[in-house]
Amino acid sequence: MRFRRRTEESAGPAGAADAVDAVFVAILDGRHLWLAVPAQRGSLALRASGEGAAVADLPVVVEGDRSDVLSVRLDLAALPAGAASYDVVLAGPDGARPVHGDPGGRRTPLADDGVVRRVERGHGGALRVVVGSADPAAVLVAVRSGLDGIEVDVDGPGGPATLTHADLLAGAGPEAGPVRVGADRLPVRRRDDDLADPGRGAPLPSDGPLRLRWSRDGLLQARVVDEP
Repeated sequence: MRFRRRTEESAGPAGAADAVDAVFVAILDGRHLWLAVPAQRGSLALRASGEGAAVADLPVVVEGDRSDVLSVRLDLAALPAGAASYDVVLAGPDGARPVHGDPGGRRTPLADDGVVRRVERGHGGALRVVVGSADPAAVLVAVRSGLDGIEVDVDGPGGPATLTHADLLAGAGPEAGPVRVGADRLPVRRRDDDLADPGRGAPLPSDGPLRLRWSRDGLLQARVVDEP
């Protein structure tokens, strides 16, 4: 991946009046940016913030074939490693125009490479992609409910592990709190977490006083309730 710099003469205005309105924008799999605007000249791209208006050349995984829409799917894994933010732009011979839009409340799942990539609506409606690292966590593999209560299989930096019903009860209190595993006491994350409210959208089993639930951030929580 490289950055190509546009000259000051070709920069053109970058205000709201010159903005392009997105028809669709989302990062659905944690790695690719789906982006569409009304059909017009130019290339949809990212411009590095604080890099002298450099435009990133990213692999275009898929391009739309509709005549009324300019659409692309950009591979964000080609961006440099490390925390950064990038403006979403329409690059053309007259410069790079900001793309405005609303990514909505859709959650972005964590990519397989452990990098957090999300699209945000910035000042004035301009879209930007923010890249960062996820906090260390184990990943839920399976939940079982049987005669021995609830068991949770996880996989994390320390390898696979199983939390028994007794383990879950021992770490839970009357208020919902994160389930933690291993010597580092890592939280347990939901795999492919793309729900705005996983607590409602992905219910978990309960057994006796033990209640499991996902937090809004996609972390496994447990609590113990008083039974009548």
